[in-house]
Amino acid sequence: MTPIELIDNYLDNRLPVQQAQQLEGELQQDADLRRLLDNVTIAREAIRSGALRVRMKQLHEEYMKEIETERTGVNLLPMYRKQSFTWALRIAASLLLGVTAYSSYEFTVLDKDRYYETKYMPYQLPVTRGRAESFTTLDSLYSAGSHVAVIKQFTNLAAQSPRDYFLTAMSHLQQGRFDQAIALFSTLRWKDAQQGTDYFYQETDYYLALAYLGANRIDEAYGLFERIHNSPRHLFHQTVSERDLIRLKILLAKQ
Repeated sequence: MTPIELIDNYLDNRLPVQQAQQLEGELQQDADLRRLLDNVTIAREAIRSGALRVRMKQLHEEYMKEIETERTGVNLLPMYRKQSFTWALRIAASLLLGVTAYSSYEFTVLDKDRYYETKYMPYQLPVTRGRAESFTTLDSLYSAGSHVAVIKQFTNLAAQSPRDYFLTAMSHLQQGRFDQAIALFSTLRWKDAQQGTDYFYQETDYYLALAYLGANRIDEAYGLFERIHNSPRHLFHQTVSERDLIRLKILLAKQ
C-alpha cells in the first residue's frame, strides 16, 4: 500500500487499529509524512462534494477489472464499454489533476492577512427613520468612523450596554487590535449567556470569527465559520461558503 493510499484509508477510518496507531507514531516523527497528510486532507476537502471522488472510485474499480482481464484473458468489459471507459478515465484524471493543482496553488499563495481583508466588511448601525435621536454619543462616534474615540468613550461610561460592547469590539477590530476585540466579543457572549439574551449574537459569531482569524487562532475561526455555514437561517450564512472552509483548512495546514 502506497503512503497516499495508507493516509486515505486512515482518514476514512478504514485502517486496523494497530496500523493506524503505527501511522500516527510515524506522523509524529516524519515531517514529510505530515506534509503529505496535510496535502491529502486539502485535496479531499476540495472535492468534498463527492461527485468527482465517487466517479473516480467507480472508474478505479472498472480499471481493476480491465487489469484482471489482461491477466486472465477473460474479457469482463464489452469493447465499446472499454473504449468509453478509457476516455472517461482520462477526463476524470484530468479533473482530479486540476483539483490537485488548484489545491497546491491555494496552499502556496493563500495568506491569512489578505484572506482576512476579503472577508472583512464594515458593520453599520441600522438607522430607523425618525429615530436618529436615540443614538448615544458612542453610537454617533462609531457611525462617524471615530474608532479611537469610541474606545475612549466606552471606558468612560458608567454603565455599558450590549451595543456598547459590540461597537467597541468592532472599533478594536477596525484598528487591528484583535485580542481586545476578542475579549469584548467574548464578554458580550458571556453576558448574554448569564442573562438569557442574544444581543448581537449572530453578528458576534461572524466578527468574532474574523478576530480569531486576525489573531491567527485559525482553529477557533474555523469552528465559528463552520457553524455559520451549516446554519441556513444565520444572518451571515451567505457570506461563508464551502470554499471559505477549505481555505481555512489550508491556513491550518500552513501553521
